[in-house]
Amino acid sequence: MSALDIDNISVAYGKTQVLRGLSFQASKGELIGIIGPNGAGKTTLIKTICGLVAPQTGHVRVNGNPIKRGVDSRKFIGFVPQSIGLYPHLTAAENLRVFAGYCGLKRKEIPARVGEALVRVGMAHRAESIVGQLSGGMKRRINFAAAILHDPAVLILDEPTAGVDAPARDAIHKTAKDLTETGMTVVLITHELDAAEHYCDRILIIEDGQKRGFGPPKTLLDEAFKDQKECVVTLQQTPTPEIHGALLAQGFGLTEHPRQFHKMVSDGHLAGIDARLAEADIDVRELVIREPGLGSLMYHLCHKPVEIAA
Repeated sequence: MSALDIDNISVAYGKTQVLRGLSFQASKGELIGIIGPNGAGKTTLIKTICGLVAPQTGHVRVNGNPIKRGVDSRKFIGFVPQSIGLYPHLTAAENLRVFAGYCGLKRKEIPARVGEALVRVGMAHRAESIVGQLSGGMKRRINFAAAILHDPAVLILDEPTAGVDAPARDAIHKTAKDLTETGMTVVLITHELDAAEHYCDRILIIEDGQKRGFGPPKTLLDEAFKDQKECVVTLQQTPTPEIHGALLAQGFGLTEHPRQFHKMVSDGHLAGIDARLAEADIDVRELVIREPGLGSLMYHLCHKPVEIAA
């Protein structure tokens, strides 16, 4: 039995179809990353999993228990939102005692549950610290602790690294991975693609409410690109229309950076790229050949209506 079973869910707001027959399963102790462009349907998917939105088709089950709108799903699911929902004037432990009451825990259970939650997120040493005086990353981890006080089967993290620095992001992702080692299933919605590739057991890519890919990161990358490498060209200055046209003629596409272009190249065609760019009078600042990552994969899938993995 899957810890989380999403089966053929479709959601529409009026005439706008937001999720379109989406299905995937997550096993106990698995970290699932969900990535996709803005407007892909990720927020609606979260709300549906939590029972806040009723799908027109399909169902959601956690450990075999159906999750429906109007049914309290808190005993099965923990949720960490993008915003930090803590009381800044209280200590970490005091915050958790308040949230333990919200979770419906019995009074005699609360001290042990609070202590255990702080240990699980690596914040036991900050139990008596005033939350308002802690760093953003520490607050995020206490948010984690608040969401796992009742030991949910599934923990959903919605962009948990928003607004924190690089070291804190690493600590947060490691905390998410550590929680899976206790048997908890973690669903991570993120734009941190490198971290998702490193930490997640499987990745779900959605776009326009549809599944564009689902599987282990390496499997998805191997199936999508085989022997191809990503060639990234960074120009000295913003290209003129002529230079832009010359790059397009060589198969390069514009990235989010106005001076950066990329394309996928098979091993057999890597030689001579720099010479061809020079012949076209393209003033290159940097030419990088690298293994494609999830950013390349999302671009590849979301620009082709083809699903590469079930």
